[in-house]
Amino acid sequence: MLRNTKGHLTAPVEPPAECPARVVFALLLIPGTIFIVMAVVYNIDVLSIIVPDLRILPRAIQRINPVRREFLLWGGVYILLALGIQYIKWLGALSRKSSVANVVLSLATIITPIVVLELALRPFAYPTGKPTTIFVRDTMLGWKLRANTVDTWKQASVRINGKGLRGKELEYAKPRNTKRILFLGDSVTFGFALEEENTFPRFVDSTLNSMMSCQIDAINAGVDGYAPWQELEYLQSEGLRYEPDLVVLSFVLNDVTEPLLLTRFGGWHEGWQLEHLLDGGSRLLYELSRKSNIVYFVRMLSVKSRFGADIPGGARERETLYAGHLAYYPQKEGVQQAWKTTLNSIGKIHDICRQHNIPLIILVFPFTFQFEDIRALSTPQQVICSYAAGLGIPAIDLLPVFNTVIKKNGTSPQEYFLDELHPSASGNRIVGDTLSSLISTNHFIECE
Repeated sequence: MLRNTKGHLTAPVEPPAECPARVVFALLLIPGTIFIVMAVVYNIDVLSIIVPDLRILPRAIQRINPVRREFLLWGGVYILLALGIQYIKWLGALSRKSSVANVVLSLATIITPIVVLELALRPFAYPTGKPTTIFVRDTMLGWKLRANTVDTWKQASVRINGKGLRGKELEYAKPRNTKRILFLGDSVTFGFALEEENTFPRFVDSTLNSMMSCQIDAINAGVDGYAPWQELEYLQSEGLRYEPDLVVLSFVLNDVTEPLLLTRFGGWHEGWQLEHLLDGGSRLLYELSRKSNIVYFVRMLSVKSRFGADIPGGARERETLYAGHLAYYPQKEGVQQAWKTTLNSIGKIHDICRQHNIPLIILVFPFTFQFEDIRALSTPQQVICSYAAGLGIPAIDLLPVFNTVIKKNGTSPQEYFLDELHPSASGNRIVGDTLSSLISTNHFIECE
């Protein structure tokens, strides 16, 4: 006992108590258990209850198991640390320091929820990667390629010529003894994540020039994100000026569904490509959305909110369609209506080609999920090929073409595709060879 200044007895002042190790143990064990539980329940069956259309989102399905492994990894780290505090003396002593306890508390209450949410959202977030200068706004088309631009897009170097196309710049007037093929399409035609020499229009150019006595010019008018309505507009305004002898139209399943997201069709989006046309005020948010799934979703919600008062847009959002709907739910009312809009544009492309006496070929590209059951999931190909046959348009269904190669070589679709829809360089070679054979065999182009 001690006496104070007034002579009274007082108890001695004890130093602050250390944080009990069991508190830090609990702060590590609880989030560790949460991560382990998430790894167990985060599976296709459970997520299908929350996301009814999960099975038609192949990119999301492919990301589920990697996320589960990360949940297990985080859970294992937390639990090992908790056990270390219990059985390793120096860790136990370290855990009793208040500064360490504060760090662990922050991990448990702040970092853990953020990590759980980041991982849980990853399969459904599609950050677009680094910004690029190759796109520019266009009143008629929504967006187009910026003329005279050299930049990187999806890890590939891209050179846009003075006419706003990828590849060698050509004069509109066609030289003598020259035949031209105009390729209309989206990122598949453009050459997503590929160098220009690995695109199928370039392969066709090379193959036919080695076979024919006249000069063959392949004009790659593919633009990332384009759909038939844009390809129609381009054909009318620019494509015909090249005096093409043949038009090749690439059709991809998302040609039917993606336009529905655009504001001009009652959707909520201006076009994914326009996300790269950012001013200083939004660039920070964009950069964060490239690295954070949470910020990505916040950004998407902010985009939607800009069009939230639009009644048709709100109605359309409640019935968002994906490419998988065309295969799994072909009779869905929204699918039928989307097909009408798409086929109407293709029909108009055919009419223009017929008026100018230009042959038209349609290339029908698959999604990789269709290889799981070609017989059951090939309805989209049947629709477009049947429509083409009714108009007398030759159509190449590439689903059986790729499937034959896959079975013959004992490989998988991943050998020929970069993702769920974009062919790799070897996939583009298969497309180029198939198309070149059709063109030469059926004499779509005759040298004078």
